[in-house]
Amino acid sequence: MAWNILMVLVAWLISSLCRSWAQPPCPDWAAERATHEISALQQQMAKWDEAYFLRGSSPVSDEIYDQMAQRLKSWKQCFLTNSSSSNSALEPTSPRNTLSHPVAHTGLNKLENEAAVRDWLKGKESVWIQPKIDGVAVTLHYQHGRLKSMISRGDGLIGQDWTKASASISAIPKKIPDDEAYTVLQGELFLKVTDHQQKRDGGINARSKVAGAMRLKFLSSETANQLEIFIWGYPDGPAEMPQRLNKLARLGFPLAEQYTHAVTDVVDVEKWREYWYQQPLPFVTDGIVLHMAQQPASVLWRPSPPGWAAAWKYPLKSSVTEVKDVQFSIGRSGRINAVLLLEPVTVDDKRVSRVSLGSVMRWQQWDVQPHDQVSVVLAGQGTPHLEKVIWRSPERVIVNAPDRGKYHSLSCWHYAPGCEQQFIARVVWMAQSLGITGVGEAFWRELAQSGELSDLDDVLALTEHRLMSRGMGINRAQRLSAAIERIKLVPSAAWLRALGMPSTLADCGWEYTGCKLSVTQNKQYRQIWQDKEWLGLMERLRLQGVAAFNPFSVSDLAADSQIPVVPNGSAVPVDER
Repeated sequence: MAWNILMVLVAWLISSLCRSWAQPPCPDWAAERATHEISALQQQMAKWDEAYFLRGSSPVSDEIYDQMAQRLKSWKQCFLTNSSSSNSALEPTSPRNTLSHPVAHTGLNKLENEAAVRDWLKGKESVWIQPKIDGVAVTLHYQHGRLKSMISRGDGLIGQDWTKASASISAIPKKIPDDEAYTVLQGELFLKVTDHQQKRDGGINARSKVAGAMRLKFLSSETANQLEIFIWGYPDGPAEMPQRLNKLARLGFPLAEQYTHAVTDVVDVEKWREYWYQQPLPFVTDGIVLHMAQQPASVLWRPSPPGWAAAWKYPLKSSVTEVKDVQFSIGRSGRINAVLLLEPVTVDDKRVSRVSLGSVMRWQQWDVQPHDQVSVVLAGQGTPHLEKVIWRSPERVIVNAPDRGKYHSLSCWHYAPGCEQQFIARVVWMAQSLGITGVGEAFWRELAQSGELSDLDDVLALTEHRLMSRGMGINRAQRLSAAIERIKLVPSAAWLRALGMPSTLADCGWEYTGCKLSVTQNKQYRQIWQDKEWLGLMERLRLQGVAAFNPFSVSDLAADSQIPVVPNGSAVPVDER
């Protein structure tokens, strides 16, 4: 017996060391900025607490709240020498109406993945698994079988006195068939639900509803009847798990016996974890908990995660992360898209480091900048989406978007400062549209950066000899140069589409014969053919041997009275964005 207790204590010590190693890296902040960030986040957490407990509203989900609470705790551990951050989420500290726990609440280490679970199981015997109920942790303290007090977890040593409220909760026995001088039980007060499938339904803010109800001065009978308790801790109870579970059931707490199972390896753990994740349950869960049957005497319990129990949580549906930067991409049509570069985060088992926001206008509506904290979810087909700006940092860096007035469907026909992105996008689109394969964006960008690709028609000058002189193999150079020769025979409509003209207008060709266009399309068509850069490109393509433009010349087009040409300037194009 003494040897078993010693092994448990050794496991506890090792887990404590692992916790210190597993802390997330500290931000690279000066002391002044750290103080500012911590203070601002504390104020935000206080506002959320006030909304939860005083107004009964939920500005953020339990999942988001937990992540932000953990972030604040981590920052304090990084920068504050006397950090006291052990309070559980959704339970603000209050000096009034508190009681000391007869046995400390220990908390749980979080195992990140299957490999961590496998490592945790090594050398352990008699391990049991339970669903991790998403509720509010409490202590039930009985004396000679009668309920003396119910205490919220608090900081693990002291919590709120919820004894008065417990009297209204029928699921909590006021008297148990136990003549012991005192009996201490620890468990989860949770919201009863029907056929809840965690994978489908998510957290539904069940924990905040329970916490908010328990903070009210009066607990209505309707609310009290929606509450149930799951006992997961029986300090100084029977030594073996089956006997412990059986006794809990006899005391009036049957759920633990129903939902606790022995496991021998990680395969067993994964089986139950997946089963509870997908099957209908009468409570909300956020993972599973592993318990060793053997536990030390309660006098040795401390308000920190022990070595005899650990949790493996379900994948986050919504993950909080920091915006590292905002980048802008300019497409071939001049459309500017905003992309958030994120501190890498896992969302539902997928690693996410960037999120596209779409247009600059949408980015401006989000009002998100570097150092802000945002939540990310996966939408259809696993595409990352920005869900919400959780918190705007007091140290946010203001990023300015490119001037939208400089970029449009007739801008950036040359590789020049400020036009790099749109020009390369034009080249990529043109090559793909005309059937040039085997090379991608990186190839065209390298050519442009080396000065060999300044205009779109420079693509046609890439001969087999020039390609090989750049280090391309003979076979690949022959295939690419042959493809470039073939595009000279492509019809004019295909060429015009490849150069960015909308399909309806491209089908009209440059002759403008037999076309029926709307007023807007007609205006756009005329603007394109009045643009001097466009006309110059058409002339250069003709000179490069593109058959579709052999009959074309600027002077002939100017003679066409239907399409007046402005050779010394260009009209402002229609903005299709």
